[in-house]
Amino acid sequence: MTHFCLHSPKKTVCHGPAALVLATGAALWACPDQLAMPPAFALGWKPPQTANMQQPKRSPFGSEHDPQVAATAFPGMHDRRASGYWQMMTVVGTIVAAAQLVQRRTVAQSRARVDAEKAILVSISTACASACGPSVLGKGLTGADVPFFAVRGSAAAGVSARGAKLVVKNGGWTKRGPYRLYRNEELYRKWAYHKKGLPSQQFRKCKEYVMHLLKSEYKQRRVFKRTQRRLWIIRVAANCKLHGVRYSQFISHLYRNDIILNRKILSQLGVYDRSIFTNIMNLTMPNWQSQLDRKMNPPKKEGSTEEMDDVVLTHIEKKFPELYTSPCIRFNRRVRGDSLEYTVDVGDPDEWRKLLPKSPELANFNLPDHFVKDANLQREVHSLFAVMKIRNEDPLDDEFVKAQKMYAKKLAREEALAEAGEPVPPKKEGMSRDDWFDDEPQSWY
Repeated sequence: MTHFCLHSPKKTVCHGPAALVLATGAALWACPDQLAMPPAFALGWKPPQTANMQQPKRSPFGSEHDPQVAATAFPGMHDRRASGYWQMMTVVGTIVAAAQLVQRRTVAQSRARVDAEKAILVSISTACASACGPSVLGKGLTGADVPFFAVRGSAAAGVSARGAKLVVKNGGWTKRGPYRLYRNEELYRKWAYHKKGLPSQQFRKCKEYVMHLLKSEYKQRRVFKRTQRRLWIIRVAANCKLHGVRYSQFISHLYRNDIILNRKILSQLGVYDRSIFTNIMNLTMPNWQSQLDRKMNPPKKEGSTEEMDDVVLTHIEKKFPELYTSPCIRFNRRVRGDSLEYTVDVGDPDEWRKLLPKSPELANFNLPDHFVKDANLQREVHSLFAVMKIRNEDPLDDEFVKAQKMYAKKLAREEALAEAGEPVPPKKEGMSRDDWFDDEPQSWY
């Protein structure tokens, strides 16, 4: 049989109507002599005689107060010893019956409360029940019928005066307790069970791996945000450049016009719906079209054709010292509208003859723009004419100095071949700067 009892912080107690029954029974059991004696208001009653008085007649039962003698002395009274016993049992039985009714009602109420609050019942073995005392006395009631609560907290929360419902937080999972080490180990192993090698086998390596993993994840979450922000800025800046506006200028005007759009949304608009981005640009900077036109069509402040030829041809001659003597170089010049075009092809003539039929775009003046220009560059920071002019006046230009050294080594090698009597590579004769202006272009065929 399993009993349920409440462990008080100080002592073992028993609550409810059962306590009342126990108290009444103990009181009646402790003083049977008092119940057997006649009451003080009984007419003609005398106290029992002492040793100095005449000894009363003893009954066969050995009692000092023989009921037959009492009946003879007091004819108007009944047998109080016999009737007192049944009276006591009647009172106790009435109290027990009332206790059962009250207890059943209490059980029903406590069960409803248990279902509502999901309280936890603490079962005690029979050995413990003998030390704590029975929880319920009465016919038909067992400990399983009465859900006592082993609790801390409010005394009025349970079915007894000292009890309170058991408050379980987080499913009983606490940071401290007798099983804290086991719980911590289980937590670490949840993060490392998939890892091959020692982290999934040894707890020490598992803990080291998990600590490094969590630190790395903490760091990578912030690195990811930083990287995404950089990507958004790059995309927004690219869309701003298509509209002729700087990124910093665009963001500044957004704040001035109280347009609250973050960089992520702006980058997505530029990728998936550029027309909406253009509408935002119209609200932010209405004059963006004039800026774009000024950058796409900058004013030309170049020199005359003679000055252009002088600067560009000087630059080419310094870059190719054997321009007019090597048979492996072809050069041409063409005037197109207001601009001049120059081409220089270098390589083995036989290889060029094989390559040009396969790739005709490599012929003179057929190179696509992306071969010679930066497609992302809207305008030149410095004019090519000005750059060449500055480099021509610099005697220590790295590119020119390197070309002169290579040309000097080639001449020294040819002289060594001539002294050794070996054949020397052929050279062109009679070529000069005037050949740039010939009407017929040079060809590899």
